Amino acid sequence: MLSKLKGWAAPVAALTLLSLGALQASGQVAPTPEQIQETAVDPAAPPQVTSNDVNAWLDGFMPYAISNADIAGAVVTIVRDGQIVANRGYGFSNLETRTPVDPDTTLFRPGSISKLFTWTAVMQQVEAGRIDLDADINTYIDFEIPAYEGQPITMRQIMTHTTGFEEVIRDLISSDPASGGIALGDYLKNHVPARIYPPGTMPAYSNYATALAGYVVERVSGETFADYIHAHIFQPLGMQHSTFVQPLPEAMNATMSGGYKNVADGEAQLFEIIPAAPAGSLTTTGPDMALFMSAHLNDGAGLMSPETARLMHETIDQQFPAVNAMALGFYQENYGGQRILAHGGDTQWFHSNLSLLMDQNVGVYVSFNSGGGGSLGATLLRWEFMSAFVNRYYPSERAPDGEPLATALEHGAAVAGDYDSARRSETSPLLAAYFLGQTTVSMLPNGDLVGPGLPDVNGQPKHWREVEPWVWQALGSDERMSARVDENGVVTAIAFEPLSFAIPSTRAPWYRSKSLLLPLFGAALGVLLLTLLSWPIRALARRAFKTPFPYEGGRATAHRLAPVASLLAVGYIGAWFAFVMWLMESLTSNSGNTAPTLLTVLYVAGLLPILAVAGAAFANVSLWRAPSTWFAKIWGLLVLLSALVILWFALVMNFFSFAYSY
Repeated sequence: MLSKLKGWAAPVAALTLLSLGALQASGQVAPTPEQIQETAVDPAAPPQVTSNDVNAWLDGFMPYAISNADIAGAVVTIVRDGQIVANRGYGFSNLETRTPVDPDTTLFRPGSISKLFTWTAVMQQVEAGRIDLDADINTYIDFEIPAYEGQPITMRQIMTHTTGFEEVIRDLISSDPASGGIALGDYLKNHVPARIYPPGTMPAYSNYATALAGYVVERVSGETFADYIHAHIFQPLGMQHSTFVQPLPEAMNATMSGGYKNVADGEAQLFEIIPAAPAGSLTTTGPDMALFMSAHLNDGAGLMSPETARLMHETIDQQFPAVNAMALGFYQENYGGQRILAHGGDTQWFHSNLSLLMDQNVGVYVSFNSGGGGSLGATLLRWEFMSAFVNRYYPSERAPDGEPLATALEHGAAVAGDYDSARRSETSPLLAAYFLGQTTVSMLPNGDLVGPGLPDVNGQPKHWREVEPWVWQALGSDERMSARVDENGVVTAIAFEPLSFAIPSTRAPWYRSKSLLLPLFGAALGVLLLTLLSWPIRALARRAFKTPFPYEGGRATAHRLAPVASLLAVGYIGAWFAFVMWLMESLTSNSGNTAPTLLTVLYVAGLLPILAVAGAAFANVSLWRAPSTWFAKIWGLLVLLSALVILWFALVMNFFSFAYSY
């Protein structure tokens, strides 16, 4: 669908026709004939990053794109050589009132792009001599982050997402305005996550770690984080329509865009409060983001010295070979061979991306106010948009896909298997949600790999071919993947673009491998459900045909215990499934006391699968002691094995962990 937009270089007449219809449908004011004339470009000339060309191209691309992705509204801001080349709004900021997005004044929430302001603040304090990138982080805070295997974490590891923290989502986003008043230090002290990797060894994106960095800025500067950013970044750059304050100051409410699931839903969601504010609470406009991008493109002008800016931009933590990695806060993007530093951002409702083409002195910011739907929502569209932009203005010849290497079969077989996201909850029951999202890598007969990475825009999994030892490239794409191999030649992790910078995947242990456990779990549920359903069906059949109950003694006990055991096991898993789905339905479910209360109930209910196994075992003893058919005995064993599989699943998914930090 939108892959057809890559490198779109249609004549201006076609672009204008498409723009007129799409802009009217999206709430934009159609351009006048004079404006059309002003934006006319020569279709025979190579596209250039000029206001005329970029605006004409955007007005063809964006209305069609957001309409097909079911997105309510968007803002796009592009700078070159310190000047705004394009600043465009599309669609609606308020679906109910049909208020169009005003590119100059409509406020969006760019989510984790906020982190770039935190990292900029950190580097200012590094330059001032108040922060040492390699010092124990406990040096700067008034509580302790425990060491892992005797090793503390450092600011450098925080900025490269290699602290080893597990994912934390409890109280990550709230709809309660009161949560905006929680002191950053209090939030951090009450939500210290477990460490699951030695520091400096595995990228695992962490909102908590970023919030910790913001707290260090508070501690060494003596200013609250929001005040610091206002005084040392917003004011020097002239960013007059930006804030980290939550809830939003009353004066800014009138221009705040609504956040939407999608156009079809049509209901504006509540303003999101992010207690870990330095990780994602920025509210801003496109022109303000233009000022921030221009400063970083100009060696940090107005923010830091050129030497500090280059340290920030050029220090690359290459954990996996040949794929995009983290700089100090920014991460690398891979489009058309350009040297790009970037950061994406997501709240529940807003989805954004910022990219700096460092050698072209060009910055691109795009933000959507909806998740969207279909095969291409906002998350994928922002990358598709950036790919289309680079293909249009900085096209490059990509070498054709080559033949598989001689090592393809050996290395492909070594990689094949199931992988957990390195960014996961490892010690709480939310591991079950990550289990369902495991990446399964399969190998084709020629050694090519299928499965890893984000799907193509048509929804199909990516197809990878080895292009150098332990490095693969997606066919028809610039995206790459690499593997980490231990001293015994065992592949322990893979990292695939565009998420290679801080969300690689680690090999799942065999006992919770999706390829093994899901079929067993499915078969176990099938046996238990059939056993459970057979009980009332057989009772109804006996009543209908007036047949007496055929069993007595131990055989009768077995007959009654098997469905009871099935009910306990199935009910227990069903309750956990409902809880996890409720928790993941909206991140605001993770704030407040409801989730911990439900967790307590479910932990106490941990007796149920144990009782199910005990009941099934007792039923089997009764079956084998009493006169029974071989079918009954075999089915009894299947019920016992199924109950054991359910217990296995509960154990490895931490349903017995009694963890309340998640």
